[in-house]
Amino acid sequence: MTGEQLAEWVAECIEKGIEWKKEHSIKERPDATVYVGMCNNWRFVIISFDISDQGFKAGSLGYDGTATHYTVIHLPRELSTQLGKDAEEKTN
Repeated sequence: MTGEQLAEWVAECIEKGIEWKKEHSIKERPDATVYVGMCNNWRFVIISFDISDQGFKAGSLGYDGTATHYTVIHLPRELSTQLGKDAEEKTN
């Protein structure tokens, strides 16, 4: 799967509507939250975390994520951010 195909696929999943669940915070990073969502038998795991300690404006969030279905794809920052914002919107 190319980066372009992955971006199109993520956009389609967001458009269809991913059902997100806010799983929990990470013990070692209380500022981090884990979101899990499903789309077409793929499982997304997105972690949002405070990045203000990295020189960003207070309250700024960073995102990291994977998609899994018989294989694991580490999602690029842009796609993790899109999915993270979608998850936050639907669970808050």
